[in-house]
Amino acid sequence: MDRVESAYRAGVTEAERDIASGRPKLRYGARGTWGDDLARALQAQFGVELVVLSCFVTAESSSFEAGYNATVEAHVDGIHGPGSVAAVWDEIQRRLKAAYDAWAVEQRQAEPGAAPDRVTFPPR
Repeated sequence: MDRVESAYRAGVTEAERDIASGRPKLRYGARGTWGDDLARALQAQFGVELVVLSCFVTAESSSFEAGYNATVEAHVDGIHGPGSVAAVWDEIQRRLKAAYDAWAVEQRQAEPGAAPDRVTFPPR
């Protein structure tokens, strides 16, 4: 999807306002248990709220979210060290994979010879 510069800049501006008011957020399409885990981790480690996005996007909405998140991620990384936000994502994905792997083992034990479905982890 092509980036819409005016929407990207609007996302940057809104993020700067939220940071200045002490209410930074990160905006991801994070649903279910792993989304809840991500929300708790972001709040506990950085004081950042998770805003769960719709899966229906436009070039404008995607551009706005990209500008917003890039600004907040840079702010968080500036305070907590480079790669801080990425490290949280990595940890959540490790936990998600461990939970899936445990489930897959249970399924194989319940149905010997059956192969579990492949899981695709959400992109950052």
